[in-house]
Amino acid sequence: MSKKSNPALVRCRRILNERIRPQIIANTADLEVSAAASHFEPVSFADAKRFVYEPFVLGSAIAPAWHTRWFILRGHIPKNWDIDATTTTVSVHLDLGFMGNYDGFQVEAMLYRDGYPVQAIQPDRRRYILEVVTSGEDIELFLEVATTPMVSNISLIACCFASPWGSVSCVLFRLNTTTEQYDRF
Repeated sequence: MSKKSNPALVRCRRILNERIRPQIIANTADLEVSAAASHFEPVSFADAKRFVYEPFVLGSAIAPAWHTRWFILRGHIPKNWDIDATTTTVSVHLDLGFMGNYDGFQVEAMLYRDGYPVQAIQPDRRRYILEVVTSGEDIELFLEVATTPMVSNISLIACCFASPWGSVSCVLFRLNTTTEQYDRF
């Protein structure tokens, strides 16, 4: 049997290329995060572009329950990053304070680039790959985040987030990290 057609070898190469190599991070660069005020009703991208954005401290509460909040993520691909389009992946990793690895009834987000939605951010899709970037390039992304907690548990209903006007002191989700990742393999 040929080494190229050996099923076990083919499977190993696929795991290496699809699962392991994309996790190798050679360099990271932080993104600057700014946030607009939270809103109870959803807001369009066109309206969100006109909001006033203030610096946002990572680890802070995103918004009260049942609210949406817009963020701007800005960064710069360092000039010393040797980016080869055939062997390099540059991505943004977002941790919105997910609870578990299931979709729905927690925090959810939509990432926008150049005015267009590019990817939903959810527990199993926290990483957005930036297509066609070069060293020295500036990055600007908009992130629309909605806090939609599950209220089926009676102890949760008693908490402030059973009401959309609940207390801000009852923090549900926090924006923990936003980092550009440079993967080399």
